[in-house]
Amino acid sequence: DYSFPSIKPQSEPLVKPLSGSATGLEHWNPKTEKYEKWFGGGLSWERTHQLYCNSYYGFNAYGDYLTKNPYSHRMFGTKIFEMLGSGAACITNHIGGIEDLVQDGKTGFIVETEQEAIDAYQYGVDNPNEVRAMGLAARKNILENHCWTHRVKQIEKIVKNL
Repeated sequence: DYSFPSIKPQSEPLVKPLSGSATGLEHWNPKTEKYEKWFGGGLSWERTHQLYCNSYYGFNAYGDYLTKNPYSHRMFGTKIFEMLGSGAACITNHIGGIEDLVQDGKTGFIVETEQEAIDAYQYGVDNPNEVRAMGLAARKNILENHCWTHRVKQIEKIVKNL
């Protein structure tokens, strides 16, 4: 659903750092017409996906880069393939091998800090057509280079070389 029941206050940003000592961001949610936590503070991946992964702006946020999680170096799972393959650009941090999937500035943004995440999300708000093009490029990259048929060929090659 791409309709907005309300517009956020013009004087307020779409995404802003959490107040106090909490780590993460607050995101304007047009459905509830208020700011809500976006990563950090115990917000689960499933809840984040439910709230934001099909956002109006066409961005998917992947990972927990904003929580300063000590396990942020872990390998990614299939969800990022699903997100990019569905044609959504992605905002993520450096996690093992992510550069093979997210080409910074072409199929999404790889960020290091909360401010970079805010800037990337704001770019999506200001440039929705470019973000849609990034999402289409992400989908094309996944379909051309990262489908199961590609993995099967890689495994066959490894097995033949044993």
